[in-house]
Amino acid sequence: VRALFEPARGRLGWDAADGEDDVTSSLRCVVLAKLAHAGDEAVRDEALRRFRSAAEGRAVLAKDQRALVYAVAARYGSEADAQALLGVYRGAQTQEQRVEALAAIGATDSAARARELLAWAADSGDVRAQDLYLVLRSVAAHNQQVVWDFLQERWDWVNKTFAADSFMYSTIGLFFTTNKHHKHAFFWHFLEGGQ
Repeated sequence: VRALFEPARGRLGWDAADGEDDVTSSLRCVVLAKLAHAGDEAVRDEALRRFRSAAEGRAVLAKDQRALVYAVAARYGSEADAQALLGVYRGAQTQEQRVEALAAIGATDSAARARELLAWAADSGDVRAQDLYLVLRSVAAHNQQVVWDFLQERWDWVNKTFAADSFMYSTIGLFFTTNKHHKHAFFWHFLEGGQ
């Protein structure tokens, strides 16, 4: 992967050129994201540097790079970076920034951190009910079992809170990719009135 994308990174760099079109900007983000997730330390380090600088108020992230930088901070950053990302979410000036932060916030390999994030999203009042699916998806990308356990433990709350929310139920449907029989039995119990 790195050999494939490294030449493009060399041409595109991190910053947009004057008059750059949207396609080039989008390509830059894809290239940098692929390299970061393929283990390119230089890309990860630069994303973390940009994140920390923005989180400390010393710089402003380019709009097209926020999602990438937030995801790198959540997945590869320190505990301080994870806390700073929560701060970014809480202090976001636009709904777009809040959504980008939530969509990245659960990108952790730590099951303990994932459980903390789900509890925060559900219980703190910081996350609007209609945005909770973003946290579930983000956590599930790296900790599917944690999300499945959360859904089982809090099913009555989930069902009450999101009874008519097709987005939430489509998100829940993502968890049927493994251990289908166990999950089918869990939901069948509720469909049969065994609440």
